[in-house]
Amino acid sequence: MTKSKMKKIVSSVLVANLIIGSVITALPAQGAAVENATTGNSAEKRLVSNLKANQNLLKNTSFASTSTGITDWGAEQNSTATNGITSPVAYGTKGSDGWFNFASGRLALRPMGDGSIVLYGRADSRSGITQIINTIPGQTYTISYDYNTTSYTTKQFAVGTATYTEFSVKDVTSGTEIKNNKVNTGENVGSVRYPIVANHTGSSGTLAGTFVATGKTTKIYIGESLSSQDQTNEMYQTISNVQVLGESAAQLTAPTLQPVKNQDLKITGSLNDSIDTLQEVQIYKNDSYVGTATVFGRDFEMAVSPSNVGDVYKAYAVDIWDVKSDPATQTVTASAIATPTINRLTDQSTTASGTGEPGSELTLKIGDNTYTTNVAADGTWTKTITTPKAGLVAEATSVKAGITSDKATTTVVDVTAPDAPVLSAVTDKDTHVKGTGEAGTTVKVKLPNNTELTGTVDTNGKFDVVIPVQAKDAVITATLTDAAGNVSAAGTTTVVHAAPSAPVLHAVTNKSTKVTGTGDVGNTVTIKITDNGVSISYTGTIDVFGEFSIPIDTPKAGATVDAIAKDSTNTLSQKTSTIVQDVIAPDAPLVNPVIDTATTITGSGEANCDVKVTLPSGGVLTGTTNDAGAFSIPIPAQTAGREIKVILTDAAGNESNATTIIVQPSTIGAPTINAVTTDDLFVTGTGIKGATVTVTIAGTEYTGTVDANGNYSIAILKQAVGTIISAKQTSAGKTSTTVRTTVIAGQTTLTANGFTVGADNYIKGTYTGSSVAKLAIEVNGTVLQKITAEGSPYQYYAKGKVTAATDQVYVISYNANGDQLNRVKVDVRGLTAGTLTPSTYYMGNDNYVTGTLTGDIAKFSLTVNGTEYMKVNVTTAPTFRYYANNLIRSLTDIVTVNGYDSAGKLLDSKPVTVGQNRGNPGTIATVAPFKLGKDSYVTGTYTGDVAKVELQVNDTILQRISVKDGTIKYYAKGKINATTDIVKLIGYNTAGVAVSTKLITVTNSDGSITANPYVIGTDGYVKGTYTGDVAKISLTVNGVKKMTIPVPVPGPNYQYYAKSLITAATDIVVVTAYDAIGGELDAKTVSISNR
Repeated sequence: MTKSKMKKIVSSVLVANLIIGSVITALPAQGAAVENATTGNSAEKRLVSNLKANQNLLKNTSFASTSTGITDWGAEQNSTATNGITSPVAYGTKGSDGWFNFASGRLALRPMGDGSIVLYGRADSRSGITQIINTIPGQTYTISYDYNTTSYTTKQFAVGTATYTEFSVKDVTSGTEIKNNKVNTGENVGSVRYPIVANHTGSSGTLAGTFVATGKTTKIYIGESLSSQDQTNEMYQTISNVQVLGESAAQLTAPTLQPVKNQDLKITGSLNDSIDTLQEVQIYKNDSYVGTATVFGRDFEMAVSPSNVGDVYKAYAVDIWDVKSDPATQTVTASAIATPTINRLTDQSTTASGTGEPGSELTLKIGDNTYTTNVAADGTWTKTITTPKAGLVAEATSVKAGITSDKATTTVVDVTAPDAPVLSAVTDKDTHVKGTGEAGTTVKVKLPNNTELTGTVDTNGKFDVVIPVQAKDAVITATLTDAAGNVSAAGTTTVVHAAPSAPVLHAVTNKSTKVTGTGDVGNTVTIKITDNGVSISYTGTIDVFGEFSIPIDTPKAGATVDAIAKDSTNTLSQKTSTIVQDVIAPDAPLVNPVIDTATTITGSGEANCDVKVTLPSGGVLTGTTNDAGAFSIPIPAQTAGREIKVILTDAAGNESNATTIIVQPSTIGAPTINAVTTDDLFVTGTGIKGATVTVTIAGTEYTGTVDANGNYSIAILKQAVGTIISAKQTSAGKTSTTVRTTVIAGQTTLTANGFTVGADNYIKGTYTGSSVAKLAIEVNGTVLQKITAEGSPYQYYAKGKVTAATDQVYVISYNANGDQLNRVKVDVRGLTAGTLTPSTYYMGNDNYVTGTLTGDIAKFSLTVNGTEYMKVNVTTAPTFRYYANNLIRSLTDIVTVNGYDSAGKLLDSKPVTVGQNRGNPGTIATVAPFKLGKDSYVTGTYTGDVAKVELQVNDTILQRISVKDGTIKYYAKGKINATTDIVKLIGYNTAGVAVSTKLITVTNSDGSITANPYVIGTDGYVKGTYTGDVAKISLTVNGVKKMTIPVPVPGPNYQYYAKSLITAATDIVVVTAYDAIGGELDAKTVSISNR
């Protein structure tokens, strides 16, 4: 807006207020105030109102004019009135009579300056006045004015005259007429007047109407028209009280004004909420108008001169009706004073200096020290300080007139070199240089050949740099460089000859015949073994592999072994030592016999060993052998015939073999004596383990010992038939009674089958030899009734006589004289029983049939569909497992598991359940509906044992595919083609069994579109929105379908280039929407108009 347009005076506003009447009843105090500011050499006044009510939007409704026009109003005319179109016309120069004349005097306007204007015209013609006003799109407005046709003529007989008043409202941007109204104000062209009348007075009244604005600027036309065949007829019409009333926009929200400093050269801020009706942003200083800010989008700014602290700036948002917002206010504050500077500080500085705000007080902080000083008038400062440490941060701030500057910082520079490093000794074998120095510095090692190697001193002040081996007397130097680049003085070391490495000894035991180990190649190793103060030395050489092996005399356990290496310069290594280890276990102890009434077990063995006694029950008792090797350990009395084990463990942990003894009865029974024939050279039988058996034949005694299995065999000479042989046994100082047998003829045999208690009635077997006359059984040492041997095979009724599997039973054969011929043991077994409990076998998951078993089941097998497979031994009782992956192949297989005792007797047989899954059944959890024209895949989810899925469409089985991770994605495009298709999804478990079925809903795609109006000359694209499954659109113009294009994803907006396709407002344009396969979903007609 130009300054000339901004200049207004109070009086003109008051006149306008009087014309508007009751609409504007008062001027607010703020709006009536005058705020002045200097612009160049002239003062400009601004008057801004805060009106919110309905107001007349027309300007200069008093029709004040100049010699060249009417302010804010334009003129339009049509000198022929053959159509309704008027055209703008220049005012020209106002005549002395106050008229502006157009079209050679056929049309004229006369502004009265009192709120009215006179329009003059001749037939046929039309003329009027126009004004463009600001409007709010969508807002309703009322247009009204008073008209008075003061005079018109009908100069010829039978020639009528028609007069009109009219208004028209158009949107300025589009040129579209929004509203028009027209009324007759006198006669009509068909009227017949007689006699001829030169002048008539027409009607008067008010013409009004409402309209809804479509844009931000609207053109108002108010005029007259005269129609007659006699073009000499004329009309005068007065227009007054012209109004366009409407509610103005709500007062704009106050803007935001950024804080202002006294040295700022620019005022900045931002606009809030809606700014659709914004005209400008006005800036005031101390309530005096400064100027209009420049607006960039929602931000604004205006250049200003420096201000005084305490000045107040205000910013107003002003709308297109000059209604201003509440102000945004900022009070000017002082700008920050100059930020100080700090000159370079080092760890050797004693003075700090820099620049700052002249006259300010400066505070300097370095670490824990704080200093204050004043900045001189020339802006410099200096201060004596304590020498600071490198790396400390120095901070400086100034304060002046209560204003604190920004903080300046600098870091104390390290200019002090580190101390020289201290190098550890380096030998002619070392590959490292080690030492100490300042932590964090870089160490540079220089070798005699000028090679330089680097490393870093760690946080503990140590360094270690890898080097090649150096010669004796070589000088190595090292320096340190800190982070600031300061280099220390050099530290040095001279390479010395290294002593040989101490030999490494392998273990030496009391079985060793040599000492072995490792060391430096070529060195001589001396071994010294010391036992009880007596030392023996041995010498050897380390071979090219760095190993040595030196023969020695086998040492005693506990002796000390020392080793020292010597190199070619006779330099000795450090000594290494080890102790001879005891690896020889004690001999098995000697244990004295124990009878069933004894409460002590005694014996002897290696001195000072631990003694462990294991009783028949598994209980353990301990003791020790004394210095003489004897031991005596209390025990509870044990049952005769049971085993006791005794073990010795020496101090080195070496454990002897066990000595096992059998508890002897306190009174012992007689041994048994087997039949002796004339062919035998041995007397055999059974007795107490370890007992001495004495056999007597015709006064001659023969002796032997019962072995660990309770048997004896004593050599004799062949004896004649009928010779009496007696036997007795001695154990633990006790001697049994005597048993006898008579020598019989040779060549007799005797066998006995096994006997099952509770199942068998007879002990059965066979015999050979004609001398067998009688048979008997012996149960637990008692010989029962003899029966006549009637032939082989034989049977002996034993039911009720043999009652337990633990019974000791023998079958004995006799000759006719009652002499024992043979004696054989019967295998007595108890009646076996057992059960099987198989677990469910899950196809696809399990490889084994598993379960539990009880009792005497020793073997088990699997039967599948009537075929029994191999029996296997029970090895994991009370559980079993049988590999069945290759045996069970179908859920319909009939499977049993069978259990047998050790003799092969079937004890139990149980069916095995064959299942589909193991507690995690497969289920298709969800399946999404399939939408034709949109979806390509059937999708869903599953849980549990689902390995594959299959699609069935109208009972047609399609491909079966694998699934994983709980998701299903099956390509179905082209397979599902109609909403009437019956579609199923079937899930199969890992065993290939169908476990779940889901019916899939099939639907058509759907979607819709909208189409925005298209303005030729303004728009290049047909635009709109889409919803649902719309994938493509096409444009049809006057029945011709254009190219189909995809819609942008994700939408919802689309656009179709149509600038070259739509050329006339009469074009019939349709936009059509399609789904992904081309199915039509929606169509909309596009509204076409000219600009």
